[in-house]
Amino acid sequence: MDGGLSAPCRRNRATAEAPTDHSEYRRGTFGALVNDFLSSGQFKEKKPRTKGEYKRIAEALQERHGHKRVSHIERRHVRQIRDEKADTPGAANNVLRMIKILLNFAVDDGLIAASPAARFKELRV
Repeated sequence: MDGGLSAPCRRNRATAEAPTDHSEYRRGTFGALVNDFLSSGQFKEKKPRTKGEYKRIAEALQERHGHKRVSHIERRHVRQIRDEKADTPGAANNVLRMIKILLNFAVDDGLIAASPAARFKELRV
């Protein structure tokens, strides 16, 4: 997601450090989106094993991309995040599925109009 961001976004990224307390992410950031999702009914209704997997992947994404604005995420960023794990296609597909879930949640929450991860193809396993 880093390489394709506009100059102001790169500048903000350079000066913004990920909060040590995950509750400190500003509204509209990917980190706040993860927090909102993990406290949602949509997440809480999942089975324990599914919740554990979702939480593990979502928090890893939050750690790396939490400071970024959800509204600035484009399809190419989704592809870049997925392709970071291309050596392990199963893991790459799990990350892609979680990004889709989170960005659909962002659409439902009114943060973005449409998900840039919609209709994104999974890697062949």
